[in-house]
Amino acid sequence: TLSKAVGAHGGFVTCSRDMKQYLLSTMRGLVFSTALPIPVIAAASTAVRIGTGEEGEELRRRLHANARSLRSALHTDASA
Repeated sequence: TLSKAVGAHGGFVTCSRDMKQYLLSTMRGLVFSTALPIPVIAAASTAVRIGTGEEGEELRRRLHANARSLRSALHTDASA
């Protein structure tokens, strides 16, 4: 879902198989029916706008530069 892809909203349950089956059998109507809160929709919309625009391109360039710098530093430290 977009909520999980954007990381702004969502949840999970850790339980036994029997509990999972029980929850799915008795609560199926609630599992995928909860509407996203308006702030989460705004956050997702903004993230998509930034990610697809010029600002997103600049952020990706910085991310790649930082990753190269980290790899280089880690490689240098590992060689020492």
